[in-house]
This record gives sequence, C-alpha cells and structure tokens, in this order.
Amino acid sequence: MNDTHDINAALSGRIAQDILAELKRLNANNANDHTLWNREDIAGYLRTSVKTLQNNGIFNSPGFPRAQIIPTGETRPAKLWRAKEVIQWAHRVRDTPKPAANKRERAA
Repeated sequence: MNDTHDINAALSGRIAQDILAELKRLNANNANDHTLWNREDIAGYLRTSVKTLQNNGIFNSPGFPRAQIIPTGETRPAKLWRAKEVIQWAHRVRDTPKPAANKRERAA
C-alpha cells in the first residue's frame, strides 16, 4: 500500500507541475510590458527545465533578452526578464531556419 501511495503522490506532483506549466503558458498571452519572469517561469513557458536552459547557455546566448537585476537584500540579486521579450525571442528562434549539419545534408 505504501508503493501505491508513493505512485499517487508522484502522479499528483507531476499533474500539478503540468497544470502550473500550462497556466504559465496561458499567462504568457496576458503578459504586458511590466510582466517579469524568473528562470523557472521561462523554463515553464518553453516547456523545459532550468537545468536544460543553463546547460545549453540559453540565458547568456547572443540575442537572448538581457536580465533585469533586482536587489533582494539577500546575497544574490534576482535576475528577471521581461516576459514579452522572452516570448519574442522564442518566436524568432523558432522561426529561424536551421543550417544543414554537413555537406551531404546540404546536397540532399
């Protein structure tokens, strides 16, 4: 019975994460010039993890919007991005054609 409880708890957690991600995507449609997102918000919108974004250098890549540095009184200031700029960036990246990886692919 403990295994069933663990499975139900895991499923509930996953369902809650999926619902939260979908709400963030819907909220993106209502983003205005003052809406700020943190790394988790961006990952939710892009339907990936913060770790994946960091491992791929997305937050520091050319063309990615600059973060707003907000003092928090803690040891590190918060980095926040304007939601509209992130959404525009995502559309630009999505619509950019991918170059062929090698000569054979270019010839095909």
